[in-house]
Amino acid sequence: MAKAKKKKKPTRKPPKLRPLTVQQQRFVEYILKGETQSYAYMKAGYKSIGNAAEVSACQLLRNPKIKAAINKVREKANRAAEITQTRILEEESRLALYDPKELMDGNGKIIPLHKLPENIRRAIHGVEITQDALGTLKYKYKFAEKGKALERLEKIEGMFKAEKLDLTFNGSIEVIDSYAAKDKDPA
Repeated sequence: MAKAKKKKKPTRKPPKLRPLTVQQQRFVEYILKGETQSYAYMKAGYKSIGNAAEVSACQLLRNPKIKAAINKVREKANRAAEITQTRILEEESRLALYDPKELMDGNGKIIPLHKLPENIRRAIHGVEITQDALGTLKYKYKFAEKGKALERLEKIEGMFKAEKLDLTFNGSIEVIDSYAAKDKDPA
């Protein structure tokens, strides 16, 4: 007997997601603002209230279009947060690791602000510019405290973790009052 050929099942492409309706967009916006499901459902313009709103909102959250819209915004926010964390780490590094030698040119004169390297400019906390009687500009730079910036970096990197000391005592202590012993009569 000849073997019967197995029919191949046609592969389905995932359906294209149609754009969200105005109500669905509003629902997503309220959910992303941190509102409760039922509140978001009602504020989006849907008619159910109470328990029915809670059930309907739950069903909406399972809708692939709504899930995709929520995830898209959250992913974008996560990427932005990573950039912010990286930026903060870079700025803290600049504050903690700048080299004051870069403030001066080869002749030992302080370099004007607009000619300083970027990493030095970013470490500057304040600038005081004065002009002497001859019209020469003098720059006085104030920098953030390196020590504090280093401490913050150490915390970010988890370099020094506080250790808990165990101060429990499981013994007995005999207290002798030496003054009371002197006051007693030896007789």
